[in-house]
Amino acid sequence: MITHSYKIILFFSILRSFPQAMLKIKKLFFNKTKLKITPS
Repeated sequence: MITHSYKIILFFSILRSFPQAMLKIKKLFFNKTKLKITPS
């Protein structure tokens, strides 16, 4: 029972941090593409 509730808490914490991670990935990807677009 304790382990089951722990899994639920873990799942929700991952779900909560997921959008922030996606934003970070998008920022990194955007920076990389921006660097490629701008002539060096």
